[in-house]
Order: sequence, then C-alpha cells, then structure tokens
Amino acid sequence: MAARQVTTAFKQHEVVLTVESLILQKEIKPAYRKSNTYKQIAASLDNVGLIEPVVVFPRGPNDYLLLDGHMRIDILKSKGVSEVRAIFATDDEAYTYNKRVNHAPPIAQHFMILKALANGLSEERIASALNVNVASIRTKRDMLDGICPEVIELLKTSHVTADAFAAFRKMKPTRHEGAEHMVASGTYWEICTSVTSHHPARISAGSSFSEATRSNV
Repeated sequence: MAARQVTTAFKQHEVVLTVESLILQKEIKPAYRKSNTYKQIAASLDNVGLIEPVVVFPRGPNDYLLLDGHMRIDILKSKGVSEVRAIFATDDEAYTYNKRVNHAPPIAQHFMILKALANGLSEERIASALNVNVASIRTKRDMLDGICPEVIELLKTSHVTADAFAAFRKMKPTRHEGAEHMVASGTYWEICTSVTSHHPARISAGSSFSEATRSNV
C-alpha cells in the first residue's frame, strides 16, 4: 500500500506584513480588553515581544485573511505597530494549532521559571511579562521544595494547586500513596501523614496561573 502523502497546513517560512493588509474575522469587544487574559497578552508583548507569528491566508496582493492572532493584532494596533510577523496557511480554515493547546501543568511551570531564572531573568521581569505579582512567581519557584521525587514524577502532568504540595510536605518522603490516589481518581486531596489525626480536606484542582499565563510561562 502506497504511503499517504500529508499536505502541510502552513508554509515553512515567516513573512513580514503590514497590519493594514490583514482582514480581521472578528472584533475584540471593549469589555474583553479589560479581561486578565487580554492584559496578560499585552504585558507579554510589552516585555518579550511577539513570540508566535500570526497566521494568515493570502487571498491576493495586500489581502490577507487573519486566521489566528486577533488579540495580538488588536494590542499591536493600539500601540501603533505597523508591521507584524506572519506565516501563511495553505487553506482558509480557521481551525489552527492554537485551537487545541496543551497548557503547561504547575510542575512544568515550576521548571520553566527555574530555567528562566538560571538564564538571568529576574523574578520582577518574569512577573511583569506574565502580568502577575512577584509573590506568585516566588510561590511557583519554591513549590516543590521538600517534595520527594516520587510525588513529582506522579504529578508532573497534573494540574495540582500549591496548597496540595504544601500538604505533601507534611508527609514522609516514602509515603506518596496520596499522589497515587490523586492520579487514579482525577481529584486532589490533602492526605494526612501517619503522625497527624486530621481528616482529609478537599483541595480544588487547577493552577494559580490563568490560562494565558500558563501558555506564556
């Protein structure tokens, strides 16, 4: 059986286009410009610049249908930016790679922050780029202090709160059954250590960072 040929959805090189040549498919509402997601993307553009090029479909000379990047374009236009990096899609389908994003779980965020700090970025610079306070960055930085490697390995792909890791610090390094129960049940519980008499308390799942923050860490 002959191998099926797969057509690439995007061109392999970037181009620089004028913002005026982009045809937007949706309008960013004024209320959404006040949201945390919008503010975090704006902070990232201010401090880091455009990381991912926008995605466009070329319809003709100076006529490019914007498929992905409406918020970024809205922010860049408000700052008076006249040109933007882009990649060409081979179809005008708006279902782009950003429709399904696997956001980094808290443990991955922890290691990303450690790597950024090791590369010379300050806590203040990281916090500014993510539009969060410095205390949030320090919480993520210190989140795994005192956590045994077995628990880290079990929960590395789970969205576990910092409170859950604080509970794990009270446990003996070899008692990681609580983490196994978390993974098996899909919920996150504070499990007592063998030396405490507290009842388990439910801890909500999820990260302290917002969706945009996770994606920009």
